[in-house]
Amino acid sequence: MSGFRRLMAAPVALGLLTAAAPPAPIISSGQIVSTAVDVAQPPPAPLVKLQIKGLATAVSFSWTGPSGQVFDQSFVFGTWQGASVFQGYDPTIASYPFSAAFNLYTEPGIWTLSGAAVCSGEGTCSSYSGTRLAAMFGRLTIQVTNPNTPDIAPPVAVAGVVNTPTVSLSSNPVAKVGIAATDNLSGIGKITVCTSTEGTFQSFCFFTQSPSSVVLSKTYFMTATMPSTTPAGTYTITYVSLQDLAGNGSVVADSGKIAKLFNGHATITVTN
Repeated sequence: MSGFRRLMAAPVALGLLTAAAPPAPIISSGQIVSTAVDVAQPPPAPLVKLQIKGLATAVSFSWTGPSGQVFDQSFVFGTWQGASVFQGYDPTIASYPFSAAFNLYTEPGIWTLSGAAVCSGEGTCSSYSGTRLAAMFGRLTIQVTNPNTPDIAPPVAVAGVVNTPTVSLSSNPVAKVGIAATDNLSGIGKITVCTSTEGTFQSFCFFTQSPSSVVLSKTYFMTATMPSTTPAGTYTITYVSLQDLAGNGSVVADSGKIAKLFNGHATITVTN
């Protein structure tokens, strides 16, 4: 109680501690200007206009394709306020690596805007979907044309291996796992493998490097160097994520499927 009384006796400090975060920016209106997108003609992305109330430093759109694929566009590190226009990437702003356009593997047909969000620099966000999104935009669809063969199938994890069942933090704190994966068309783009300890939030993950060419089948070996502060214990692989270059993704998170993928050996024991 003494600490509480000291806080109550210091209104300035209390005000700093309890100051509310700035309100999230909001979308007051939106319009999909484009009616059609040809992936072979730049820019291969719909033009979207927003009226934003407040200051947004990040804006995102989710589009759902004919077969249910979800294509996410992200625009970050900007200062969007009032009337704002978005279309693929804009080389004049810093969001270039994160924003996105349709690609040569996109499935042709009707794509629907299924979500939109605006966020402040403090991380407060406003998101829209369903009837709320429809009321704001009116028309939510665009026609996508692609003369190429589309890729709508995600990569598949065929097998996994834990190369380092035991890792010593004092001698060689490097864990290593492998994932054999295949893809049907655009090639494997990214693989993520994460571990966790039962009943806690302790974890570490493995990641592949960005590919320099199209790879349809390969075993990827990934390493993770653990700091000396990593808690000792048994870490179980609980998450495997794969994505191809077309943007299709798949996740293996079921414990039974993980065990089968790694032939019953999906743990890494970390010792001091």
